[in-house]
Amino acid sequence: MRNAIVLKSSAVALVTLFATAAHGGTITAQGNVVALTNRNQIPAGAEGRFDEGPTSGAVPLNLYSNLGLTFRAGAFSSFLPNSVTTGTAFQAQYDTADYYPAPIGGGGQHTGAGVYWAGVATFSVPVTRVGLTASRNGTQYLTAFRANGTIIGQVTWVPANDSQFIGLDTVGVPIAAIAYGNDDLFSGAVYNIGGSTIFSDTWVWGGCDHNGIVDAGEQCDDGNAASGDGCSPYCVLEYCGDGVVQPGEACDDHNTLSGDGCASDCHSNETCGNGHVDVAKGEACDDGNNINGDGCQANCSLPKCGDGILDAGEICDDGNHVGGDGCNATCTSTEACGNGVVDTDAGEQCDDANTADGDGCSSTCDLEYCGNGTVDPGEVCDDDNTGSGDGCASDCKSDESCGNGTPDTGAGEQCDDGNGSSGDGCSSSCQFEICGNGTVDPGEACDDGNTLSGDGCSSDCESDETCGNGVVDFAAGEACDDGNTLSGDGCQSDCSLPSCGDGVVDDAEECDDGNHADGDGCNATCTSDETCGNGIVDGGAGEQCDDGNTAAGDGCAPSCVVEYCGNAEIDPGEICDDGNTSGGDGCSADCSSDETCGNGYVDTAAGEQCDLGDDNGNGRCTATCAIATSGEGEGGGAEGGGEPVGGDGAGGGADDGGSESGGCDCRASAGATESGASSFGLAVCGLLLGLVRRRRQN
Repeated sequence: MRNAIVLKSSAVALVTLFATAAHGGTITAQGNVVALTNRNQIPAGAEGRFDEGPTSGAVPLNLYSNLGLTFRAGAFSSFLPNSVTTGTAFQAQYDTADYYPAPIGGGGQHTGAGVYWAGVATFSVPVTRVGLTASRNGTQYLTAFRANGTIIGQVTWVPANDSQFIGLDTVGVPIAAIAYGNDDLFSGAVYNIGGSTIFSDTWVWGGCDHNGIVDAGEQCDDGNAASGDGCSPYCVLEYCGDGVVQPGEACDDHNTLSGDGCASDCHSNETCGNGHVDVAKGEACDDGNNINGDGCQANCSLPKCGDGILDAGEICDDGNHVGGDGCNATCTSTEACGNGVVDTDAGEQCDDANTADGDGCSSTCDLEYCGNGTVDPGEVCDDDNTGSGDGCASDCKSDESCGNGTPDTGAGEQCDDGNGSSGDGCSSSCQFEICGNGTVDPGEACDDGNTLSGDGCSSDCESDETCGNGVVDFAAGEACDDGNTLSGDGCQSDCSLPSCGDGVVDDAEECDDGNHADGDGCNATCTSDETCGNGIVDGGAGEQCDDGNTAAGDGCAPSCVVEYCGNAEIDPGEICDDGNTSGGDGCSADCSSDETCGNGYVDTAAGEQCDLGDDNGNGRCTATCAIATSGEGEGGGAEGGGEPVGGDGAGGGADDGGSESGGCDCRASAGATESGASSFGLAVCGLLLGLVRRRRQN
């Protein structure tokens, strides 16, 4: 060591400066450090001079981070966990006050701008030696910390109104953090810059001795103090981003980022025109100059439409990509009508390189077509649309007025014959003159807008479908129409054909009660008034017969029922008629006897054996019409066959005084009876006589 006597011990190293007239301060070492009193004792150390330019304001915390030193602010525990020292570090401030009386001892340097509050820093590179130019203000302490937060050692500077380079060497122990201030941290004081008067300049740190051996605290050691050979004079590796502009570098801003004024490879200061394409700075090209029109613009962008520079191939360039402002978006048109470019942004629909009309593109560069709102050549009208029915046809060739010769269906026209007259097939309202158009055209009787019949106007519009108009309107229900509303002339007043059941008595009809029913006074065919005796058998009125008269006894009774036994009517020749042909019920089966005993008829069904009328009980037939037995009466003739036995006298002769053809002589029978003949024979004879009488009556 030069100019110093160093006493070493395991705990404290005390260094006493040889006092001079100008420098009477002292430096004392505490802990495991050696006090340094001269800048040359850190010959290859990194150096921070605070001469970057600012003379006031905060010193960036990372100002020398590229050299391995970073200033700190905040609680000790925030950057040095487990620190035995507490307190708060503050960010250093630039200052130009002169607290460094010349000459500064130990090779200290003050370059015009120093700092105050520059108290605490950490290292990212191996460091074993740290020093700085201390000011003349009060007792000052420089304390070194290990990474675990414990204190390695400390030096104390007590100035005598002088300035001095002070430092410490940990003798190979890596320094993690260094603290500078007015607080005796080694003795346990809390770090606090409040009210402190600490000022410093030119901080130095490192440990390089250029002996060719990479010692503790060195990143490299190539045995020399030259730069540009890969190992800096501070034994720090030389690389882009170390903050030192090495040979071959255009810049070095302490990092390897581009876009911040120094490229990531340190080969460009990222200014346009330096010949390096700095993409991070937004350059697309860099041809080493700031001239436009040479393939790379003055702002190092490639020529393009919209850059405001008229380049080769461009008609215009107004600095944007917007059309409609006098230069289209592709810089190929000045957007003038007639230049051959369709500038839609400028409102052009076409551009045929001229300003003539009638060629499909108008003089205002609008397409000449129906619907553009302009009456172009060949158009009659143009109402800015292609719809019909609004006064201009969809093809713009008609103003849709009736009589213009163009059938405008969109305007409701069915025809248009070029005039406004009716009766020529096309009416004055341009409608076809046809049945069903809703207009009564010449020759039509009616027109209800359709071609249907039965709705008051016939399908051919020739009839109003009223009865009596001379037209047979079948759809309206007419069967005839003779031009009037009279009945009885072959067509009824309601235009129906004469028919039975229409309520009108027509020729050949006997009656017509308006229906086809029988039994109501007029039969279903209108040929009979259903009166008995009219010669028509009206079964519906209950007639069984009708012989044209109301006389009885001719086979048909006055009530027009058939005259026969069993019809419940006593017809001529009948004694009775109880509606059936059964005997024994008060009327015999042939209706010739009321089956009373003494009527002269033997009603066997009523239980009679004989019946001699008034002669019953004379000995031959009892008063109860039973055959008398022997001795019951004189003459004793038996009855038989349902006919009276004996006639008008005893002995029972036949009615005609003689026997009937094939007959039986009852008197003989009676005589036989008297002479002892069987009564059975008398009965048989009586029966035969009765049969003969009935045959006569029938």
